[in-house]
Amino acid sequence: MVTVEDCLSVLLNLLKNNASNQSYFREGSYIRRLVDFFELGSIGEKRWSAQKVTNVHLLLQVINQYRNRDGNSFSLFD
Repeated sequence: MVTVEDCLSVLLNLLKNNASNQSYFREGSYIRRLVDFFELGSIGEKRWSAQKVTNVHLLLQVINQYRNRDGNSFSLFD
């Protein structure tokens, strides 16, 4: 759905270079909720719609916001 894409784009912009928003989002376990929402059990399917690919790509960009400046990541699911 394009609505999902728009929401993920807004979320990504809220998290970019904003430690306060990132902390709030991590402490509320919202990443886990997003991952659960995507029902990624369908990864084995041969074809995803273009919209699903776009949405998962945005989800990965959101998760990537939690990488440290030196490239090391830390647990999102504490």
